Amino acid sequence: MTNNYKIFTLLACFCITAFALQGCHHDEPQDDKDTKFEVTDSLLKSLLIDTVEDASARTEITLTGSIAPDENKMVKVYPMVSGVAENIKVQLGDVVHKGQTLAMSDS
Repeated sequence: MTNNYKIFTLLACFCITAFALQGCHHDEPQDDKDTKFEVTDSLLKSLLIDTVEDASARTEITLTGSIAPDENKMVKVYPMVSGVAENIKVQLGDVVHKGQTLAMSDS
């Protein structure tokens, strides 16, 4: 029994040492390969080289279209009384919450 205990203890120490030493390795820094771009012969044949010239840059484009609200995300608000809105608390596009004052009206 004592001999088995010694073998088991020795085996356990060996396993613990092996696991501990496995995490204690040091990687040597690898030489980074030269990652410069290389021009191949087929690319060189299709390459067009030109000189740089001054030109006016166009900074404006004209597009046609229309802007409309998303009807699925819009809620129509009907006040309980009619009147003129005097103090408007929110703007178009603001996120509002239940119970929030949107406007004050003079009826």
